[in-house]
Formats: sequence, C-alpha cells, structure tokens
Amino acid sequence: MSNNNSKPSQHSLNNLLSFFQNKDYVNAENLALSITQKYPTHKYAWKILAAVLEQTNRISDALKANQNALVIDPDDPEIYLCLGNNYLRQEKLDDAELNFKKAINLKPNYLQALYNLGLILNKKQRFDDSIFFFKKVINLKPDFANGYFSLGLAQLNLGDLDTAIVNLKKATDIKPEYPQAFFNLGVAMRKAEKRIEALEYFQQSINLKKDYIRAYNLLGVTHKELGQYDEALKNFQIAINLDPNYAEAFNNLGNTFKELGKFEESNFYFRKAIDIKPDYADAYDNLGRASMLNLDFQQAFELMEWRLRREEKNFIPLNTSKPRWDGLTKNRVFLWQEQGIGEHIMFSSMIPELHASAKKVIVECDPRLMPLFQRSFSHEIKFINDRTEISEDDYDSHLPIGSLPFHLRKELIDFKKSSQGWLQADPVKIQYIKEKILQKNSKKIIGLSWNTKSFLPRAFQRNIKLADILLPIKNLDLTFINLQYGDVSKEISDLKVNHGIEVLEIPDLDIFNDIDGLAATIAACDEVISIQNFNAHLAGSLGTNTKLLLPYAADDRWGYKTNKSYWYDGISIYRQIEPGNWNDPILKVTNNLKNLIGK
Repeated sequence: MSNNNSKPSQHSLNNLLSFFQNKDYVNAENLALSITQKYPTHKYAWKILAAVLEQTNRISDALKANQNALVIDPDDPEIYLCLGNNYLRQEKLDDAELNFKKAINLKPNYLQALYNLGLILNKKQRFDDSIFFFKKVINLKPDFANGYFSLGLAQLNLGDLDTAIVNLKKATDIKPEYPQAFFNLGVAMRKAEKRIEALEYFQQSINLKKDYIRAYNLLGVTHKELGQYDEALKNFQIAINLDPNYAEAFNNLGNTFKELGKFEESNFYFRKAIDIKPDYADAYDNLGRASMLNLDFQQAFELMEWRLRREEKNFIPLNTSKPRWDGLTKNRVFLWQEQGIGEHIMFSSMIPELHASAKKVIVECDPRLMPLFQRSFSHEIKFINDRTEISEDDYDSHLPIGSLPFHLRKELIDFKKSSQGWLQADPVKIQYIKEKILQKNSKKIIGLSWNTKSFLPRAFQRNIKLADILLPIKNLDLTFINLQYGDVSKEISDLKVNHGIEVLEIPDLDIFNDIDGLAATIAACDEVISIQNFNAHLAGSLGTNTKLLLPYAADDRWGYKTNKSYWYDGISIYRQIEPGNWNDPILKVTNNLKNLIGK
C-alpha cells in the first residue's frame, strides 16, 4: 500500500493535466480517481477530478471532490472559487456567495472570484452591490469585456440607462463579436425610447448569432411599437421557426394582430402561447383584451383576471387572509388600488354599484384623487390612501378595483349605468376660473392635453405636437387653455411667438399633483381635446365633451373602429387611419370645431 505522504510521479501528473486540457475527460477522470485512491491527500488530483466532474455536469460529485481538496488545504482560494462555481450551478446562491467571499478574503485581488461574486449579487437583484465588484474587476483588468458587459447589465436593471449604454458599448469596443452585449444595448435603447437605435443593435446581435431567438423576438416587438407591423410579424415568425415552443413569440404575434384589429388571428396565437405555457398570465390577459375589443365583455373580464398573476406588475398586491368579494355577498368590502391613475378613475364609475351591493365599502385611492372622490361619492364610503390606515378587522372581503367589471360589466348595456359623468369638480373653483382667469369669456373654451409621461412601451405612439392640433384651428374664434402636465412652457411660448396662438395657463396650478384643481379647470371648459392619458379619463368622468385622439393600434379601453367610448358618454374618438399619421383625426376634429361655432 502506498504511503499517503508520498507523491504520484510527475509523469502521471503531466498525463492528468494533458488529458484534462485536451478534454479527454474519460481518461482524465480514471487517472484522477487512481491517483486520489493511492494518494488521498494529493490536493492537485482532487482539484482536477472536481474540474472533470463539473465539465461532465456531475455537480454534486464535483462538490464532494472540491470539499476533499479543501480538507487538505483550507487556505487555497482557488478551491473556494471552484466550490462557489459548483453551488452557482446548483442555484444555491447563498452558498456560492459565501465561498466567493472566502476566496476573496484569502486573495483580495482574485479577479475571477470578484467577478463571480458580482454575478451572484446580480442574480440576487442586489444590483448596487454587484456594481461595486464589477467596477473593482474593471480596475484590475481594464480590457475585460465581460466586466463591462456585466456592469452595464446591472446598471440596466437599476434603470441607469445612460451609464449602462456607455459600459455595454465599451464591452463591444473591446470585443466586437459579442452578441449578448449588442442585444442588451438594444434593450437599453428601447427602454430609453431610442427605438431606431434599438433596431440596429438587435440586428447586429443577430448578425453575430444567427439563431439568437430573443433578439428576433425583441426586434419584432420594437418594429411593432414603431407601427412597422409587417417587419414585426416577420421577425416573430423567424423566432418561432427557430423554436416552435417559444410562447413569448406567439404571444407577441397575437398582440400584433390584435393591434391590427384581426381578432381571429390574434386569438389563435394567444391560445397557441397558452397551449405551450398553460400558466402564461400575459397571454390570458391579452386574450381577454382582444375579447373586449370584440365586445365579448363577459369573457374579456374573466380572462383579464390573469393580469394579477403577471410577472411584471405596476401595483402592489394586497397581502391578506380575507377572501375576494364574490359579487353577491353583502359584507364589508375593501376595494384596493391597482394599475394607473387613469384606470382608477375609469373603474371608479362602479363604486356606487359596489356600495349598493355591499354592507360597507372602503376604497384605497391615490391621494391626489381623495378630494374629488370624497366630494363625488356617498359620505358612507371610506377613502384611504395608505393601506396601513386599516387592518383585516375592518373588512370581510376585498377586491382589486380592476376586477369590478368582472362582476358589474357583463354586457355593453351595463356601461350605461355610469357612463354619464360621475365625478364632481369643486363648484367654487370652477366659478373662480371662469370669472377671474377666463374673465367670463364668451368664446368657446377648449382644454388641451397632448402628451403622456407613461412608461408603457407603446405610450410614445399617443403623443402629438401641440402645434399639429392648433395650427389648423388657429383662426377659429376659440379660447385655448392648457391641461397638460409637465414642463410645456417652451412649446406654449413658441406657439405664441411663431404663430400668434395663445394658450392660457391657470396660475399656480400644479396639473400633475392638484387633480382637484385640474378637474375644476376641465369642468370650466366647453370641450377638451386630449390624447390617451389621465386627462382624457378625468374629462370623461366629469362629463365634459372630449375629443380623444388615438393612435392606429387598437386599445381595449377605447374599442376598435368605434367613434364613441362605452366608458364615457362625453368622449368622441378620432383615430389614426394609418400608423403615426395624425392628419385624418386632426382634420375631423377641425371640422367638428367649425360646426361647433357655426363656421
């Protein structure tokens, strides 16, 4: 029997290394096993054996081999690095993090351990911490393309788009054939609403990796957002050809056909996505929205309940042990906030019906809506803007506000129960605006809103230049008043200087935050011209006649090829007849205003 303190021959060790380097894993494993049996305290053989086992995807066995090596030398940073890698392969992130940190404690400038620790922290969504280590890696190795890539990716996850783009570009500068870096540059550009640049980077990633399925998919999404539907359909189809089980591409095909108003095709692809991925919440929700456009409200709102299971939510779900309201039981109901403020206004039309069916109603709402809601609805309804104001003892059941239609809007006729303006602006504020600001102006007063700050991917399609609205009607005897939130002073000033068109503004009115003041301003108007934003919802809920300018893509809230809103009686709809072209809806609005003033 061999002495444990003796060593294998150099020839054996050279052969072991040669087998491993040449990827002859069978012989490498056999020789490593032979050496470790004869010389169980030979660290190098255990490390090679662990490496072979990892390369052949036997991670548990690799872990044991590395642990044997660690017993021999507990101060070897390389072993801790390998253990960390083993745990990472097993998705045991805490164990991986611990071992990478041990490697760094032993060797503070251990580049690979620093980098891998950054990867772990990124996976754990500790992006600020991961950025610290990626920066340290880059300082140690300024030409490390993967370091810049991972740094850029972490910054992208934090929403630091400008810095992310800089570092992702640095990665491609160092390593021009880096498809993942070009792909994520596309992702960053799309998020920064630089879609033309995004298209270029997605295409570059595909040029480097012909089967890059995700790149084809997002290339298609970006084309769709730009209204380039043929290109969108082509790229989704390529993605599906590469992977016939790619549910996301089928879902995006469905969305494209939905926007085109081709509901038979859209529903086919949504159902195909669901067949592939039975718990695909986005596809169910999208199928529901297509059903709504087709006026099948019962099916629509049933399917749209899947929105609550979507991975990406724009609301905080209620954590409660209490059951959902069933639409029938007369008990104490907590109606909690979800989705955007526009939807919150729209769904508030059903609060009186809920109040009539329930024993007691508590409503969570945006604090900006509190004065308006308290004035407009029964004093028996309690409004809160912070869930901590109540406990589970205060209600028997709950319901997200977006689920009210599931119970209360089964057919088109149901919308007539509340479509005629249900919110009440402050009459004192209205009178003040009419007398002091507008000075009892005898001209028709037209409120204007032309932009949205929404971060939704298609939101930019809604926007229009103020000049495009006003230049065709500049000679009509009308008074214009600004309803647009955000800094639009330059746009308003340029109109006056360059075209002699004056748009009045309410002094000291914070349009975004003072919604009660905005509501009074809207109520003081004879008509409102608005794009799809919360101003449109607010005007509709107040019963103010509103001309709604919509982009080409069909949207479930406003129907398809309809000229009136079923949510709001006072809203008339003017749609683009081709993507991105506002000429036709603007012409129709102009002619309607001419008729309004008898010109």
